[in-house]
Amino acid sequence: MISILATRGSGTYTPDVLSHFNTSPLPLGLAGVNDITLTSLMFNKAAQSLLKNRVNISTVFDTLGNETLHIDLLE
Repeated sequence: MISILATRGSGTYTPDVLSHFNTSPLPLGLAGVNDITLTSLMFNKAAQSLLKNRVNISTVFDTLGNETLHIDLLE
């Protein structure tokens, strides 16, 4: 399980929050949300080790050049 703190806006965090986030042995994520759109998502090292080989994240462009982020959950 990964705990995720979601905040509204640009996703800027205080130095204290980032310090605790980066040094925590618990798997954590920080998410930025604007209205109903996910604008940022980051994971600390503990969460990254849980996600390794379980999640594939890629950027895809359509024929018009529009960019989308695809997140595939692997089994």
